[in-house]
Amino acid sequence: MRLDLPANSKPKKTKKNGGMKTDLHEDNGQAVDVTTKTVLDPWNPYFPLWPPEIPPNLGLNGAICFIEDWKMKRMAYLASYRSTCVINADYTPKAKNIEFYGMTYRLLEPILEKDSRCCFLRLFVKRMHRLISGFIITPETLNCVIIKNAMRCAKVILEGQAPEFGGFRANPNCMNQYGYFPLHEAAESFSVDMIKLLICHGALANLRTSGKNVKEGLLPLHVAVENTCLHKYLEENLFPNQEHPDYSQEDIYKAIHLMCLPEMVCLASLP
Repeated sequence: MRLDLPANSKPKKTKKNGGMKTDLHEDNGQAVDVTTKTVLDPWNPYFPLWPPEIPPNLGLNGAICFIEDWKMKRMAYLASYRSTCVINADYTPKAKNIEFYGMTYRLLEPILEKDSRCCFLRLFVKRMHRLISGFIITPETLNCVIIKNAMRCAKVILEGQAPEFGGFRANPNCMNQYGYFPLHEAAESFSVDMIKLLICHGALANLRTSGKNVKEGLLPLHVAVENTCLHKYLEENLFPNQEHPDYSQEDIYKAIHLMCLPEMVCLASLP
């Protein structure tokens, strides 16, 4: 089973062993005052653009420093909030996602194939404005890391502890531009280690696909099970020696088992 994406919309999968341009510090979501709303928008949590009151005894320079400090606190708050909440849309500007597959991806792909943490961090410093949007590492960046099964790179961007990141990190529960979540991609690949890593960093198994570019309403478990059916067909009809070029039966069964654990999915939610 495939996620029915448009042609050429994502990089080629490899199995491993082991509009408008957006500035880095621009608030793409244009955060607004939502104090009158009953439900907090996970992309635009309430945090005033400006401090409610500037102490009058600070003087001009002190007031400027006070405002800059407020801006840094606001940025840190948004970065933390947006990287830990469930985001049911990709707020990355379309132009930035398109530009990502220019020079940035050509530089990133060999790094992911080698799964080099150090090279990734060096590239991040140089191309930060292409890999960050709205104070989080873009969903497209994380998606490519998962596709290439780059475990070390995935770990570093999910943790976000490297000083090169400046407090930014990837959100394991943020939908990408294609309408699915990181765990769906890992489930499609039967990457047991990647599934475990995502779950350890808070990825939820009850999030469903949504949008015109994907079959709607699928859990990661659905993706794994449907791909298992496809694998069985290929095994019986195309690979009589039961040798699949990308993944083993053990990988498949482990992936499905992980997402069937009681704490990961409620069986009553399955159609």
